[in-house]
Amino acid sequence: EETDDLQTFYPTDVLVTGFDIIFFWVARMVMTGLHFKDDVPFHAVHLTGLVRDAEGQKMSKTRGNTVDPLELVEEYGADALRFTLAILDSPGRDIPLDPDRMAGYRAFGNKIWNATRFSLSRVGDARVATDLEPAALGVPERWILSRLSRATREINQKFGTYRFDEACSRLYHFFWGDLCDWYIELCKPALSGEAVRPEVGTVLLTTLERSLRLLHPVMPFLTEELWQRLPGREQIHAETICLSPYPEPQAAWEDDEVEAQVDRFIQIVSWVRNIRAELQVEHKTEVELYLYTDDPAIQESLSEMEGLLRSLARLSALHYQEPPGEAPRDVVGGVRVGLLVPEKELTEEDRARLVKDRENLQKQIDHLQGLLANAQFVSKAPEAVVEKNRSRLQEMLERLERLSAGLE
Repeated sequence: EETDDLQTFYPTDVLVTGFDIIFFWVARMVMTGLHFKDDVPFHAVHLTGLVRDAEGQKMSKTRGNTVDPLELVEEYGADALRFTLAILDSPGRDIPLDPDRMAGYRAFGNKIWNATRFSLSRVGDARVATDLEPAALGVPERWILSRLSRATREINQKFGTYRFDEACSRLYHFFWGDLCDWYIELCKPALSGEAVRPEVGTVLLTTLERSLRLLHPVMPFLTEELWQRLPGREQIHAETICLSPYPEPQAAWEDDEVEAQVDRFIQIVSWVRNIRAELQVEHKTEVELYLYTDDPAIQESLSEMEGLLRSLARLSALHYQEPPGEAPRDVVGGVRVGLLVPEKELTEEDRARLVKDRENLQKQIDHLQGLLANAQFVSKAPEAVVEKNRSRLQEMLERLERLSAGLE
């Protein structure tokens, strides 16, 4: 019967199913559709792996390894379960339903919640914007908009080819890494009034709003709840995130130079934090950082972000010159870096820990040196693998030198 429902829902676009019922059900649907309607019932079939238990065994009542989805929803949340199934949906592989993974993605949901709550508490009267001009913004704002546009393009492409695993992975790393770990940290001095930058609150809310729309297909409940709280989101849709347009990349936001500048900044801050951790320097203790480059453009870009570098790396002083000989040093992002930390008297406990770390590191160095001395390995292994091991060895030798210096 030519009902309105039939006209609306036949044919549909995509059937999502397991490969095990292709001949039992999928093929019969196609043949029945062709027989009665002279048209196929769907245009694409996306085959997922079979959902198995955490050890990869097929679920069976006899084995007693079946799970009740409602119990998983009760414990981890519907969004965490949905996201886990989507991110594990790799072509040709079954899906091991591991509770530890679900707990991890529940933590991701908590991260999204906390990031939104923090942002709303700090942005004042700012609202979501639909038109942003990057040229008028600070470096961190241009960076996050560029990263957002590139992530949006990649996520759209992955969803368009049914690579839900890669789309979810990109969503996870953009939201947790670029937005939460770095951009929100870069916003804090401006939002607290210490170092004012134009439109920081607006860019933060706009990035958050678009990120929630990107996440919505795989975390629908959390994103709807949070999206409803964003001031200015009614410009996107008056009622619900479900009916709002899916974000599209903004080519005008993309900026290779700004991304390289901030990526270099992130590498330097991360290096400082790693050295502090190695040398057991407390977070509140300020340190001296040395930066040297003979590239005027890199020098200018470092100077432009000096205030943020001092804040995030907890610096007492910043010198644009060659690091002194006694400082731990490295080359990071094309910049020679060195760090001077206040002298700290080692306790016996500290000394014992450093000795143990040095012994463990020496074992790893011995293993790598033996591997690279093996002519058969060097000749047969891919060149990229050999180079990676050489690079790791060099890093370990430098770290060993720093640990030994700390024990003197």
